[in-house]
Amino acid sequence: IGYLTKMAHFYLYANNIGGVLPSEIGNLTLLQDLQIQYNPIGGTLPSEIGNLKSLKTIHAGGHFDGGINGTIPSEIGLCINLEFIQITHTLITGSIPTQVGMLSNLQTVFLDSNRISGSLPSVMGSCGSLSAISLNANKITGPIPSEIGMLTNLKGIRATNNKLTGSIPPSIGDLLNLEQVHIQVNFLTGIIPTEIGSLRALNLLMIDSNKISGSIPSQLGNCQSLKHIDISVNLRLRGTLPSELGNLSNLERFEFFVTGLTGTMPDEICSLRQGNLTFLVGECGEIHSQFQCGDCCTMCI
Repeated sequence: IGYLTKMAHFYLYANNIGGVLPSEIGNLTLLQDLQIQYNPIGGTLPSEIGNLKSLKTIHAGGHFDGGINGTIPSEIGLCINLEFIQITHTLITGSIPTQVGMLSNLQTVFLDSNRISGSLPSVMGSCGSLSAISLNANKITGPIPSEIGMLTNLKGIRATNNKLTGSIPPSIGDLLNLEQVHIQVNFLTGIIPTEIGSLRALNLLMIDSNKISGSIPSQLGNCQSLKHIDISVNLRLRGTLPSELGNLSNLERFEFFVTGLTGTMPDEICSLRQGNLTFLVGECGEIHSQFQCGDCCTMCI
């Protein structure tokens, strides 16, 4: 393969091809697309991938019987034209290399269902073109870096089922294009920042199954594009539901069970049941009587 130096597109999608990705791949300096996903390819990603200065997309993994292992090579930071990375369902370990911060053209990162550990590198804030990050089902630890607020083109972040700690950074309020947040099933603490009220494009907020505390900020009612909110299984949440959530006329689903919330359901939220809100699940059963939903909730837990 190392002799195919004029190759621009290399597609081996779902061909049941095994073996390893040879280091000679680094000879293909005109390569723009590398797609080897859904094959039982094993071994590591060779460091010579850093020679591929023309590379724009890389798709690897996706074979559920294992496959690629080792770590993401730091040399990936030399692929200065890289726009799209999808490396999923592999045996890759180690951390996300800080050299990723050199990829100013990077728009999409999908690294779901690997064994990646370590913390999220703050230098990712330098990837100003990023519009989507997906890191679900890994072993990532540490906080969400405040530098995430520099990613002003970001539309979606997914980091479900990791080991993230710390609080949601207030700088999230700078992400005015953000539409979806999936950071459930982690160990996040602290409060929901009031700055979240600046996210007028936000349509989905999934922060359930964490250790978030404090009250629900009334500013959340400013996020009028919201369709789905899930704050369930955050036992340290306190206070009442703010009536300002009644401003969320596009809201379709709202889940808030297994929390420490008290009080009664505001009439303003109940009135949303006459519109788009068809799924409202709270902790309002007879056993958990600290919250009274009346006839408003569609289900009480």
